[in-house]
Formats: sequence, C-alpha cells, structure tokens
Amino acid sequence: MAKARITPEGLLKQINNMKLRFGKIKALDPETLLKKDDEKTWSAAEVVEHMYMGYRLYKPKFEKALASIPEASEKWDHIEARGMANWAINGLAPQTGNKIKYKMKTSKVFQPVRLPMNADQETMNNVFDDFVAGLDFMADVTRDIRTREVKAHRFNSAIGPIVRFNVAEGLQFILHHNERHMIQIDKILGIDTSV
Repeated sequence: MAKARITPEGLLKQINNMKLRFGKIKALDPETLLKKDDEKTWSAAEVVEHMYMGYRLYKPKFEKALASIPEASEKWDHIEARGMANWAINGLAPQTGNKIKYKMKTSKVFQPVRLPMNADQETMNNVFDDFVAGLDFMADVTRDIRTREVKAHRFNSAIGPIVRFNVAEGLQFILHHNERHMIQIDKILGIDTSV
C-alpha cells in the first residue's frame, strides 16, 4: 500500500473544499436536509452531525498534542503516514469515481442525536455552525503545526490504540472520513457538491 503523503497545503485545500461543498448543502431548505428514506437511514443533516461528532472526539487530542510538541527548526513540507495510521487513512480515502472502498458500521457513540425529523431551524443551524467551527479549528491546527515537530506526539484513534496518529495523520483521517460522508450526502440529496 502506498504511503499517504500529507502536506499542510493539501490539508488546507481539503478543508477549504469541504467548506465550499458544505455551503451548497447549508443553502438548501430544512425539509430537504431532514428528509429520510426510512428510519434506518440518515438524513443529510444527520450526516453533518455525525461528521461533527467524529471531529469532536479528536479536538482535545489535537489540543493536548499542540501543548506538547516543540517548535521545529524549519517548516516541514510533507510527511508520510506510518504503519496502521497509513492503513486507516488510505482505507478511508474515497476512490476514483467517488467509490467507497471499505464500508463501516457506525458505533453508537457517533450516531446523530440532535436532529430528529422535526428539528427546528435553530437546532439545525447550531449543528451546522458546530461543523464549520470544527473545520476552522482544523485549519488553525494545520497552520500551527507547519512549524512544529509534528511527529513528536501520537495519540490513539477512535478505532483504538492499534491505530495511533500524529496531528497531521489525525487531520488527514478526519478529512477523508468527512469526504466519504460528503459523497453520502450528495447521494441522499441527488446533487453534486464537488468543487
């Protein structure tokens, strides 16, 4: 398996593209965003909540890492993901043609809970604002780690201690996770938000 090559510029581009795609989704009416085919499937709004929940788990890990990793002697231009982190990152990356390589069952911890089918606009806006704030935080972290010894601190992934990430790997993992779910939202809504 090829090693995932992670660059600060690549991470920022993915974050900006996600914000552009999300802007197209957020502009839709609440009824469309909350529509579900059946009780077992998620609405587009619930998928956004799930993406936020995934990010929320990693935020304190990023904050702890940033508090402990030292400044680098020079900016780094790329890193290559290692071992199981590489496997997890590559496994989540959408394939050519927006194909999802490994489909996964979602743990109850990451099941959306704030957006029932009758959610009001304010609740939906709060979830959406939280998601955008998460993207902004990840962009700030990306800019911050450019001048840090990014490989100096690792933390357990949501998968467990078998997969440990440094900050750059963790960011890439979350972004691939979100890209998969943006494809899911496009399918739910029958639109193409790609940029």
